[in-house]
Amino acid sequence: MRAMSLGLWLLFFATTVFGHVGMKLAVQGKQNASALETVASLLQPWGLSATIAWTLSAVIWLLIVSRQELYVANSISSLRYVLIALVCWGILQETPAAKDWVGMALITVGVILVR
Repeated sequence: MRAMSLGLWLLFFATTVFGHVGMKLAVQGKQNASALETVASLLQPWGLSATIAWTLSAVIWLLIVSRQELYVANSISSLRYVLIALVCWGILQETPAAKDWVGMALITVGVILVR
């Protein structure tokens, strides 16, 4: 994998993981909020930064799929599920069950097999 391609992947993973975690942080504590109050979380710092990160992620995704076959890129991109789970475990203190860890291992093995 060339350095530019690796750099794009690292940026893709960073922006997409930040976007997911940022949205979670934006709505934390709003389990009983109305739909409008929950959507208004987009205007808070975590919501805004997560939206910006996802926008950047979409642009980076365009660059990636313009350079790689879609099925390969899509397979590699599934590592984001593993990275999101690891960040949520480390930062948000969400604890994956044993079956979740097995699923993450299977995703990782699947990406290795496709790539």
